Amino acid sequence: MKTGRVLIDGEVIQDFRFDVSGKTRRNMGYEEWRVSFVANNSTTMLSFTSTTPHTRYGPVIDNVRVNSCGC
Repeated sequence: MKTGRVLIDGEVIQDFRFDVSGKTRRNMGYEEWRVSFVANNSTTMLSFTSTTPHTRYGPVIDNVRVNSCGC
């Protein structure tokens, strides 16, 4: 199990986990996850961190997209 955290301006927005059973480097088993937030400033820092204990390897993150809601 790999676990991680999504942060906006250093604040935790969502924790996530991914079961790596049966996954390989050729078949990573990517899943789509969505996180919604509202930026309160003209610049906002989006970051990801691993919370997987006792390993050098955390979750793999790919194809991150940030969209405007047009609000």
